[in-house]
Amino acid sequence: MVFKKDLKDYEFDCMAEYFEYILITKANGQSKQLRSLIEKLSNSQVIEFSQWLSEPHNKDEQVAVLNLIIEILCEK
Repeated sequence: MVFKKDLKDYEFDCMAEYFEYILITKANGQSKQLRSLIEKLSNSQVIEFSQWLSEPHNKDEQVAVLNLIIEILCEK
C-alpha cells in the first residue's frame, strides 16, 4: 500500500502524481522500477489507478499498463 508518507518521500501531493510517475517510469523503459511501483499499490489503489487510467488524457497508456497490473496481480 502506498501511504501518505510514501507520497511525501517522493514529494507528491496526491495519488494522481504517483500514478503519473508510474506512467513516466514506463515511458522511460524502467521495467524493474515500474513493477516495484505497481506492486506497492493496495487492491483499492489498483482500482483507483485503473479508474484514473480510464480518464481521456491517459488513453494511450491504458492498455499496456493495465496488462502489466494484471500480470503482477496474477503472480501474487
